[in-house]
Amino acid sequence: MNESQDNKRKVSTLRYSLGMLGLQIPSQAFTVFLMYYYVDTLNLAVGLAAIGRGIFSVWDAVDNILFGYLSDNTRTKWGRRKPWLIGALPFYIIFFIMVFSTPSSFMEGNRLFWYFTIIIFLYETFATILWGNYGALFPELFRKNSLRAKASGLKQIFGIIGTIIGMAITPILYKNLGFTMMAVVYGIIGAVILLYSILGSHEDKSLIDTPKIPFVKAFKETLSNKLFWIYSIAYTFIQFVFGLLIAALPFYAKYSLGLDSDKTSLMMASIFVIAIPAVLIWTKLVKKVGASKTWLIGVAVIGITVIPLGFSYNFTTGIISGMLLGIGYCSVLISGEVITSEIIDKDAEKTGSRREAIYLSVYGFIIRISGVFQSVAFALIGVLYGYVNGDNPGPNPAGAFRFLMSVIPFISLVIAFFIGVLYSKEQKKL
Repeated sequence: MNESQDNKRKVSTLRYSLGMLGLQIPSQAFTVFLMYYYVDTLNLAVGLAAIGRGIFSVWDAVDNILFGYLSDNTRTKWGRRKPWLIGALPFYIIFFIMVFSTPSSFMEGNRLFWYFTIIIFLYETFATILWGNYGALFPELFRKNSLRAKASGLKQIFGIIGTIIGMAITPILYKNLGFTMMAVVYGIIGAVILLYSILGSHEDKSLIDTPKIPFVKAFKETLSNKLFWIYSIAYTFIQFVFGLLIAALPFYAKYSLGLDSDKTSLMMASIFVIAIPAVLIWTKLVKKVGASKTWLIGVAVIGITVIPLGFSYNFTTGIISGMLLGIGYCSVLISGEVITSEIIDKDAEKTGSRREAIYLSVYGFIIRISGVFQSVAFALIGVLYGYVNGDNPGPNPAGAFRFLMSVIPFISLVIAFFIGVLYSKEQKKL
């Protein structure tokens, strides 16, 4: 599985894909335990947390476009992406640690809200730079769909391993070491792995000589690409589901399943352990039937498997539901990466320039709407079920988080599926 290709210098699919592990470990810990740390541990009101995430989501959508444009128009002897990746990495790690190291003077009232809002603003700004530039390397480094499918499969395997660590090991670490030391450990591990991956992912230096693209022209072609818009909107609903499931999972385990931190770790691990062998199946399916068909099949599978989450009530049923969900987890991730690469390739044929970061930044702008959806979903359980925070969970927190883990995701996946059908029809017309 360690294939490489000639791109002036050989690029190892294994070494590039390993970067996913370095990104995913701290990223998953942030995604899964941010709300739990601030709302259930520090007792920030869930409504204020939702407002803070909503404020950031607006900037998060804008900064994707800004940094994507700057990245595509960067010209250095080290390439277009490496200066951004290496420059952003230390700040990403520092602010990740600060997210889980709230000073005692900021742990009450409005101060906690402002610290929460500002620190996630800083952390996710540098996370955007890292994820955007790392993702922009993919279509450039791997030009054949067969190689892309394999590289994407490897990325997802490392992503799953990172997710297991970030989700399942985190409760053990913060229980024994505290949240701050957990963040320090993850930050160091993530930085070392990501730096190794970046230094081995050699960019095509011929692209340095290509002319810079004017701002308006850079986005005009992107925004007029119908296929791109359809797929991005469909994936917004998928991203919303994944983000919601991950953010709500610690609450679901605590209130709906009645699990302690150790069993919560096992339940989380069950989702992703089964996903590793499933990656091989989905990768082969992409090669056999194509990316768009595989994506639709994957959405349908995930839609079916979120239903049992609404009926699970203990550790055993939670494990079973988690394993079912894990089967479809990577389907849309593997096939989706190939779909976006195909869209970028067709644009390059039309315009004569490769604009990976701009496409991925606009794509990120669109799907960042999912962050607003997540904030609304958490606020909704406050209205419907009376959940406020760990000190005031309301009369039925178990029902609240079953609703958040099953009903809302199922509705979103149905919408995504039908938009995906429209994408397939439009693709056939070309």
